[in-house]
Amino acid sequence: MVNASANNKSNTFRLDGKKIMTSTATVTTLQSNDLNSENSFSHPKNVAPEESSVDVKRNTINFISLPYSFSVIKLKM
Repeated sequence: MVNASANNKSNTFRLDGKKIMTSTATVTTLQSNDLNSENSFSHPKNVAPEESSVDVKRNTINFISLPYSFSVIKLKM
C-alpha cells in the first residue's frame, strides 16, 4: 500500500473467497514526513522499517496508511 499524500488515508481490503488463518496481520511500513529524508552513515535509521499489526475481521482489513508511506501487509491464508 502506498500513500503519496500528506494525509492519513483509510483503506478497506476485502478478501472474499479466501480462508484466513489468523485474526491479525503483520504490517511493515517505511514512512517519513520529510520527503527529502534519507539514510546516511551518521543517521543510518533515519528511514527504517517499522513493524505493527492490524486486525482481520470477517475477511476484511481496515487499514489507515500514514502520510508519505509504503506498507506491506502480510497474513496467513
